[in-house]
Amino acid sequence: MRVLMSLHAGTANERGGDFFGPSLNRVARLVSAAKGGQVLLSVSVYGLLGDRLPKHIELRDLGERRLKDLFRLERVFQLVAPGLPSNFPPLNTLDERLNNLPVQPTPLLGREEEVAEVGGLLRDVAVRLLTLTGPGGRARPVWRCRLRPRSWTSSRVASSSSRSPTSRIPHSWRPR
Repeated sequence: MRVLMSLHAGTANERGGDFFGPSLNRVARLVSAAKGGQVLLSVSVYGLLGDRLPKHIELRDLGERRLKDLFRLERVFQLVAPGLPSNFPPLNTLDERLNNLPVQPTPLLGREEEVAEVGGLLRDVAVRLLTLTGPGGRARPVWRCRLRPRSWTSSRVASSSSRSPTSRIPHSWRPR
């Protein structure tokens, strides 16, 4: 069995014997980006290690990556050492998915039920196209960015300045 491993350094909060906080979210996203047998490190761990690594161990810079639910890019490093595999397929990050969507500009708060409903529609094999409609503004880009990482293997934005009423679009789901 090949395990996934990631290292990140930061503060964590403890409550009732459980730990939580942004640092744990970040390391969880790094773990989900790794492949079996791969060891990933965040830039904070890279900075802490400095020049203290043994000569036979190196850190391969995999570049800045978009990780799910994180608003800023994370520079990711891979541990390369004798006895460990060193060649892996691309990381499981948002960068590797086919899309032309921007980085999520703001969080999507208070829409858990709607996100679950739309996510269910996107997982339904009978649904081949889903159209989100609404007035101009920032809500639709946030919806597209929020939903794509959870459900889509490929996505494209088709901006429209159509003057047609949304009632003429059949089977569309309209956010409140």
